[in-house]
Amino acid sequence: MDPAEERIEIIPRDWQSARTYLCDPGGFLKQAAGVARRSILASRMGRPLRAAKRQYGLIRSLKSTLLWPFHDFWLSPPPMTVTVRRYTQFYRDLRSYFGLPGAEPFDIRWMIPLIHDKYSDAGDTGQYFYQDIWAMKRIMETKTSSHVDVGSRMILVGMMSAITRVTFVDVRPLQCNLPNLESRIGDITNMPYPDSSIPSLSCLHVAEHIGLGRYGDKLDPKGTEKAAAELVRVLAPSGNLFFSVPVGNPERVYFNSHRMYSVSTIMAMFSDLELVEASGIDGENNFIENIDVRLFDEVKHRWGGVCLLWLRKPAEVGRSDG
Repeated sequence: MDPAEERIEIIPRDWQSARTYLCDPGGFLKQAAGVARRSILASRMGRPLRAAKRQYGLIRSLKSTLLWPFHDFWLSPPPMTVTVRRYTQFYRDLRSYFGLPGAEPFDIRWMIPLIHDKYSDAGDTGQYFYQDIWAMKRIMETKTSSHVDVGSRMILVGMMSAITRVTFVDVRPLQCNLPNLESRIGDITNMPYPDSSIPSLSCLHVAEHIGLGRYGDKLDPKGTEKAAAELVRVLAPSGNLFFSVPVGNPERVYFNSHRMYSVSTIMAMFSDLELVEASGIDGENNFIENIDVRLFDEVKHRWGGVCLLWLRKPAEVGRSDG
């Protein structure tokens, strides 16, 4: 692979150093002030070039510190040399295409330079890809006549509406006109349903966000626990809950994105339910079906793995054999 095609590496080698800056805004401001002060002093002493080089290096260091937690969330663009080369190829393709017989008339207003797609994979087969397939298959197996989903991905919700009647619950409104899909405004910590009333329920990659304010919800360190308790409350006896959450060791919060829990903590939140199945995706994006839930605590990847749980409320409320 051409080294120029590789992405910029912006993750500091020193994990503790990066975490210290991120957790100490005062330290960052002091370093930024120092950069400016040293640059001004050096310029006054007749060393503008060396001052500029030092400033550039320190700014790059600060950039790496600030962008470190977002590296895996695709906020690091390709190197400028790669971008320039790809734009050059785009314009070559543009001239060649519109010089071909039968080409449409060229109009610059309709030009959309998508320069990176040819160098990417055919599609995303990450955690959500496996999770949605897992959930869809299990819900089909239950042959439920109705289903309630809380905040999961819309592509999954829409697909579920092709096999059963679906009610989608979220704090934000949903504009959709599918005949088998109904939307209700609701808070996962205070759902608009009576106790033990939902026979089939899903909440996938949602609970870990609750209480962090990312989606306009109220800040609450106990948001995930409250969400889990509410899911248990509304689930009907013999009802099925399909649930997923990031897991790993140690437990931590990526504010304001999401939390990561140990699987033992998650299972404790659902101690009143029976475990039907545990599957998941490990830190290397490998999908594994029917595994021992304790193995999730061995995931050491920075972003952890994903625990996929099929849980069921006992027929007799308050009794659990799991």
